[in-house]
Amino acid sequence: MNIMKYIFGKIVLILVLYVTLNATNMELTELQKNYILQNPTITVSNELDWYPYDFNENGNASGYAVDYFKLLAEKIGLRVVFVSASWNELSKKFKSKDIDILYPAVKTKKREEIALFSNDIL
Repeated sequence: MNIMKYIFGKIVLILVLYVTLNATNMELTELQKNYILQNPTITVSNELDWYPYDFNENGNASGYAVDYFKLLAEKIGLRVVFVSASWNELSKKFKSKDIDILYPAVKTKKREEIALFSNDIL
């Protein structure tokens, strides 16, 4: 295992734990609560082989990013459906609005034309 991937993976795990501990105090606005009531399910990209962050193992979405989405969804009352495919296929599905979230997508001028990006890390 590449030492940089290992260190980065540990940093991601620490960030997920931090968010988990602080998410118990998460308050949603009425607008956000109403949106979730009207849209209780979101579809999220799941790459096939971006270990250890986002991959598919025996037909199941796995990885740090997958765990993060599951945790966040549970905290705010959403149901997450992961769509597994190659990056190119996931990009096409996002562009045609067949999936709601394409993760991880680097912010580029071209992508800004079809997607919203967050400036927040946490």
